[in-house]
Amino acid sequence: RWFFILSLEIITILKKIYREFFIDRNSLHEINTLQPFIYFPLHFEPERATMIASPFYVDQLEVIRSIAKSLPVTHKLYVKEHPLQGNTGWKSTSYYKEIIDLPNVELLYTLISNEEIMKNCSMTITITGSAGLESIFYQKPVIVFGNTIYSEISSVQKINDIEELPAKIKLGLNSIVSLSELNQFVDFIEDNSFEFDLYS
Repeated sequence: RWFFILSLEIITILKKIYREFFIDRNSLHEINTLQPFIYFPLHFEPERATMIASPFYVDQLEVIRSIAKSLPVTHKLYVKEHPLQGNTGWKSTSYYKEIIDLPNVELLYTLISNEEIMKNCSMTITITGSAGLESIFYQKPVIVFGNTIYSEISSVQKINDIEELPAKIKLGLNSIVSLSELNQFVDFIEDNSFEFDLYS
């Protein structure tokens, strides 16, 4: 029995190494700042944000396909894996290959900083992730697929029907983030928050 457990552990480690190698060899390590792009950060899986907050969009590959079909001809879609996904051994190489094979879609290397991406992207699309809120601070419009704490900000559009996506992308690309509205949101959060010592 110990031999079976040891073998399984070795296989798991080798799979992780191979998947990391595949991601490294098949990802963009630098952003082309001359190419307009929309950013879609993958959620860590399994995660509450997709399985509970937006169960109809739990299949992230299908969401990526829908976004890719809805892109204006001027833009590409940049997808980045969640860095913590490596803790589970990454997804299968076939999963990443499906992303890479989609037209107008590029897989970004996991160590490219979100700050660099958000400074250069035209828009962020996320299922319900905090990357959407982070993008607003870089004055980038956002599309979400579920209810979030920041959904009420006017530069954030929520998808209620996947067929709305092309129109919502077009509208978002022509919208401007209101800094005064963002400041009001931050003030509201601060006024309704308190310090909490998680470890004690």
